[in-house]
Amino acid sequence: MAKTHGMARTPIYWSWKWMRQRTRAGSATQRRNPSYVGVQCCEAWATFEGFAADMLAGWFPGAVLGRRGDVGDYTPENCTWETEAESHRAQTEKRGLRLSDGRLFRDVAAQSGMSFHIFRGRIRAGWSEERALSTPVRAYVDRT
Repeated sequence: MAKTHGMARTPIYWSWKWMRQRTRAGSATQRRNPSYVGVQCCEAWATFEGFAADMLAGWFPGAVLGRRGDVGDYTPENCTWETEAESHRAQTEKRGLRLSDGRLFRDVAAQSGMSFHIFRGRIRAGWSEERALSTPVRAYVDRT
């Protein structure tokens, strides 16, 4: 049996594998998330060795593969290693979870010290921004 790269059980290998899955036409990922339809991987990254040659140096523990602005193809120029938080922020910005004045829900909630999920839930329930931010969050009381 031929010797391979020896990195099949590493996080960087799985990042490459998932990226290839997202760019495979007709994949389950594309059926679940249509925003990946048409997104491609550069020819050099068709093999893990090509991907590792471009991306291994910048990898850090806990890193996830991201595309700048969460748009465009997977290429060395468009991809970067980022934290989970940075990745989620890019996805949030892309999805447009914004108030009418353009501010991101996440930023407004953070500036007020409120959980993003509580703020978003209140806005989705029809609350005004002022009411959503000024109403205190009830503390959870364990009654057991």
